[in-house]
Amino acid sequence: MTSLLDFAEADQLHDDARTKVGIYAQLSQKYATQGDAFLAVTAAWAADVHALQALLWERGLKASARPDEQFFTVGSAVFTALTQYVDAGGVPTSARKAVEVARDGLTAAFDPSVHALLAARFIDLDHLDSLPHPGPGAGEQAAAVRLAGRSVTRLVSELRQTAKDCMAIAREMRAAGRTEDALRHAYLSDMASFEAYLIEAATVVADTWLVTVDLRWGAAAAAIAGLPGLPRDVVEAIPMIREQLAFILGPVEAARLSSYLEPVLEPVE
Repeated sequence: MTSLLDFAEADQLHDDARTKVGIYAQLSQKYATQGDAFLAVTAAWAADVHALQALLWERGLKASARPDEQFFTVGSAVFTALTQYVDAGGVPTSARKAVEVARDGLTAAFDPSVHALLAARFIDLDHLDSLPHPGPGAGEQAAAVRLAGRSVTRLVSELRQTAKDCMAIAREMRAAGRTEDALRHAYLSDMASFEAYLIEAATVVADTWLVTVDLRWGAAAAAIAGLPGLPRDVVEAIPMIREQLAFILGPVEAARLSSYLEPVLEPVE
């Protein structure tokens, strides 16, 4: 198994986890303002998971002989404990309660000595107070909307073809001097590639609701929207967009995303 440290230093992974806590906290507040209880709850949960990851790095995980194996072993234990806890605890009655129940399950997976430390890292949930529980079936419904009757394999195939077609058009537009059209199509290409990657990554971790797709897509869209501006030339602009996509994925997955992205310039034979 390839070590995570082959891709990024442990300190970088720690800093990335801490940064993601803030990103998903803001995303949760945004979805709550929009009245989307399901995404508000899952974004809050994503913030909590990243808080746990940061704590694990701080408490010596990076000093272990194989931090990657230990990290994923812990992750598996967290998932199992959480699933058992939620199944036994019944259906929460509010959006806030849904996150609190998940937190109880997450905390229960660890030694009592870290409970207070972990609780101190959790984000504030006041923004969820006015929201109802997402309700049974919310996850399945969200996945069904994205798939629109297609299988995961078919949707990924369609997205990758769209990415290829859009980038080909972008190259033609650039050659014709139509810079705005070139950039627009290159952007569409990259976002199609990004979505294809997110969907395949979700299936690898058994995210059948595709929750990670919705959350990371939303985070990436916000990051790109926050850019102060882009150069007119697509060759200069696209790397700035890709930097934001890579940032949302983190240092490990960013390397994998690159294999999905279409070349901006015509490949050299």
